[in-house]
Amino acid sequence: MGLSLQSPRFHPSHTKAAKSSDQELHYSNIPISREIWQEICSQPQLTKLSLISCQITTIPNEIQNLKSLEVLDLSKSDVKFISENLYNLPLKVLNLSSTRVMSLSSKVSQLRTLEDLNVSDTPLKELPKEIYDLKSLKSLNLSGLSVDLKAKHFNNLSSLSTLNLSKTQVSKLHRLSLDNLKLLDVSRTPVSSLPAKLPSDCTLNIAGCSINRSRLKSLKDHSKTITYRLK
Repeated sequence: MGLSLQSPRFHPSHTKAAKSSDQELHYSNIPISREIWQEICSQPQLTKLSLISCQITTIPNEIQNLKSLEVLDLSKSDVKFISENLYNLPLKVLNLSSTRVMSLSSKVSQLRTLEDLNVSDTPLKELPKEIYDLKSLKSLNLSGLSVDLKAKHFNNLSSLSTLNLSKTQVSKLHRLSLDNLKLLDVSRTPVSSLPAKLPSDCTLNIAGCSINRSRLKSLKDHSKTITYRLK
């Protein structure tokens, strides 16, 4: 059985959208107390946990009990600190967008099954280099980060199909080379150089950028089906 929403700990009136099943638990806009965390972490069969916009500052060590968890969505929550035990989970999706998380552990490299990582609009000051060891990663959203980004590092992410660098300070991408890339978003950045080539079916978003139009023509000539988003 899934978590009961009729108990005092999980009363439906406390949340805008609470759903429970044997494998999924969704909450939004509620305080997540220590007691509630204990209830959540006593459900080892959970594969998806969503705590969007919840009032929570710390991910407890007990999260390691969720040994089947594949999707963790903490977006728009107050979370600041993440237990390193989180990196032992079989996560495929980790969404920390618009949270208050300031750092990620080097143990992020242990998330070998991770396919989708979203840390957009967080106060992260740097990315652990171990992120670039995530060979299964297909989508990486770094939008709005104030971190130093080097194009050549992304080349290690050979499975990457979506890369969002919008609203960052990335400026040079001429060394970027990703054969499986389907979407590259560099909108509203000071980018001055683009990759020498992109896959023919890649969408390139350069809205709000000052790119040399002759460079765009050269790229278009190489990959004739590239779609440019200019607005």
